[in-house]
Amino acid sequence: MVDTRAVLLSLYIWEEIAASATGQLPAESLRSKIWRFSLMEQQRAFTPLAARFAPPRGILSALLLVACAWLAASPAAGDVVKTVEGREIEGRIIAENADGVKIETTGSGIVYLRRDRIESVRRTEIGTKEAAGDRAVVRQDYYEALRLYQAARDEGKASAQLDRKIADTKKIIEEKERALYQSLFQQGADLSKRGQHGEARDVFQKILASAKPETLAARRAHRAIACEYLLENFECQNKVRYMDAMSVLEKAVKEDPGLVVAQFELARLYRGFSNNTQRAVSQYEKAVLIAQALPKEGEEELNGVEPPEARLTDEKVARCHFDLAELYLSLGRKQKAADTFQSLLEGNTKGVPALMMNEVIHRIGEVLTDIDPNTKLDKAKTIQGLDTALKYNPNLSKAWFLKGRLYLEDGATSQALQAFDKAAATAAKLGESLPESFYLFRGKAYLQENRLDLAKENLLKALEKNDTYDLRCMLGDVLVQGMQYEEGLKQFRVAIGMEPDLFPALLGSARVYRLEALARGVSETAKQDLRDQARTCMEKVLAKNDKYPEAVLEKGRLLKDEERFDDALLYLTLVIETFKDADPAAFSRQEKSLLANAYTERGELQLKKVNWNLAEADFQKALNTKPDSARAYNLLGDAAMRVGRTAQAEEHYKKAISLDPANADFEVSLGILYQEMKRYSEAIERYLRHQQKGGSDLRVQNWIRECNDGLGGRTK
Repeated sequence: MVDTRAVLLSLYIWEEIAASATGQLPAESLRSKIWRFSLMEQQRAFTPLAARFAPPRGILSALLLVACAWLAASPAAGDVVKTVEGREIEGRIIAENADGVKIETTGSGIVYLRRDRIESVRRTEIGTKEAAGDRAVVRQDYYEALRLYQAARDEGKASAQLDRKIADTKKIIEEKERALYQSLFQQGADLSKRGQHGEARDVFQKILASAKPETLAARRAHRAIACEYLLENFECQNKVRYMDAMSVLEKAVKEDPGLVVAQFELARLYRGFSNNTQRAVSQYEKAVLIAQALPKEGEEELNGVEPPEARLTDEKVARCHFDLAELYLSLGRKQKAADTFQSLLEGNTKGVPALMMNEVIHRIGEVLTDIDPNTKLDKAKTIQGLDTALKYNPNLSKAWFLKGRLYLEDGATSQALQAFDKAAATAAKLGESLPESFYLFRGKAYLQENRLDLAKENLLKALEKNDTYDLRCMLGDVLVQGMQYEEGLKQFRVAIGMEPDLFPALLGSARVYRLEALARGVSETAKQDLRDQARTCMEKVLAKNDKYPEAVLEKGRLLKDEERFDDALLYLTLVIETFKDADPAAFSRQEKSLLANAYTERGELQLKKVNWNLAEADFQKALNTKPDSARAYNLLGDAAMRVGRTAQAEEHYKKAISLDPANADFEVSLGILYQEMKRYSEAIERYLRHQQKGGSDLRVQNWIRECNDGLGGRTK
């Protein structure tokens, strides 16, 4: 009996040999024909009728081996023909001669290109693993073929043809296993629906007894057994038999560690009923790692045996992360909690319920608020996580507020204020209440920006919600900076009434008395009385801590005002020495400000002692510590002016004005410089700006008259 299939296959081979010898382009490549023919043969083998009437396969197998060898030696998909127009056509070159190239593509079929349209041709040979996979198909060793094809793809040999081979081989395996085990899988599924989980597991065990471990059928049987344990667990929980539930879940994850829902359920039960929090944490961490490492392709092949309760969803993954973060918090591992919340926000949030996302934002806020001072949070990562949450839901006013706080802590006040404004607008749109501390932090941001009116407005609102010692002191500082000394002193006195022994209000009061003594028109008697009151306040602090830097600095200032320069120099240097061995990179914003102020005060003292170079050096150190110190720039301008470097002085004065545009006295400094340089018109302009900004220097009017005289009596 003649095997027509063998004849057909031999014709395919001879056609390709003839085409190679003559340079002609056949209508379809041998690789395509052989591969299609081979797959048809394998699928025929699983059809009972075909198997019954199949002729002897000796000749056919031999020809298939020849074809496979030809396949291994011939070019594979991945060839590229580049046209003169710059277009690249990818596929498999069927034939090439002097006239042109014929290439088989995945999307456009077979394309013929004339030689005059071709710029270049690049061929890619078939890899050794793919060739070995082809031979394994011919031997009907489909699992080995699949392994080799996937290995070839993992090595970066991916191509449309290789993807088709993988898909076709999987189809053959599925057909084969369906023919062998479909009835057993169906029998087990029917028992499961009736709640007979033990009996269902016994049926699936029969599959494991006959199927090879590496087969898809074996993997599906393991998954089916694990799912039966999972379903039995739910029944135990419904009957409040939690220890039994844990027991069957442990069997489930042992049977199939990749059943992530069982891993999650076991962690949840450990958390609630094992009285072993660390055990629950370990189980959650294991579950999360398994979920992250699961190969998507392999899991999709197992979906057919999973009941709905066993399906892994984004919501279940999110809940696992959330529960793990809560456990970290309960153990005091706040950094780990913050990292876990962030990983949830940075992941796929499409399946996460809005209520859970809002709760995540809330909990991150708690972690940031209550964080151990010795713990360093990755603020940049936290902001990135909040950005992810806001992308998911831009109406989370609390997320905007938290972003503002983080920006503020890093000194990015402009970004902080933008985030606070977003929080206020979002809360107003949704009719929500702002966090209780909102106005406090926005007031701090305005204070750092030196926008004193807005800082005062926000701090007063914060005071209405929560009257605290710190708020009173902060409001007092704002009022003093705005030269509202009596109002500021009232706030410090209220704070002292709340906490008589705390330092900030005492030092704030001392500063008010000292500054009032510097005001023009104050009699010598009143001046001495004010300085005595300032000394009394600061001595209360120094009596309890004679090295407290803020108190030492304030005493140095007072001694400088009294022109006791040597004593003042000693105290100001003590403040600077406090930071001698510290790492500047680790300084807080408050520490930077304190050190910069000490350098600035000492530099001003050196100016009074006519030590120009020492003064300039201290001002430069102040700016190295705090580059946005407007006062240091203004005094640096004074030092440059005293030694005749007028161009540098002008530059420093202008920088001071740009950093603190509301300061009227800086306009006077620049006006005096212009008057000394006989640039009278510009000097008059600066003096007038001083008056427009609310300046009270009575000498300015006389200087304007002098400048007008310098202009020859012309008025401006």
